[in-house]
Amino acid sequence: MKKVFAIGNIMMKDDGIAIHIVRNLTTYLEEQGYQVFLGETDFNYCLRNIENNDFLLIIDAVYQGSNPGTVSSWELSKIITTRQKSISAHHQGLLNNLHCKQVKGHFIGIEIGEVDFGLELSSVIQGRYEDILKEVVEIISCVK
Repeated sequence: MKKVFAIGNIMMKDDGIAIHIVRNLTTYLEEQGYQVFLGETDFNYCLRNIENNDFLLIIDAVYQGSNPGTVSSWELSKIITTRQKSISAHHQGLLNNLHCKQVKGHFIGIEIGEVDFGLELSSVIQGRYEDILKEVVEIISCVK
């Protein structure tokens, strides 16, 4: 089954960017055959909904030192097997536990601008929001 997991904390400004993006794309994702999960920071909820042979898209905020709003994608197999330096604040919770599952898919990371208490995205991310949406859709349309 094809599943999308949005990870992040919407009470911490840009850390919740994936939740905002996936909420906006839910209809599109469902039309593409994806089951949508707003995992937020509940990794156990996410893991309970992942089965062997699922195709996953995990969307999350990242801090790689790029310009805020930069969208990147990695194959899950490369992230899971290499145990590389965390690309996401939530890497330890969900991604490190995916090695127990036989899944394929992609991790889509959105570079943060600001993480602090607040329900609003930072002004930088708000200014790039439509571009971020388009880039995420483009990545989703290319992965199989």
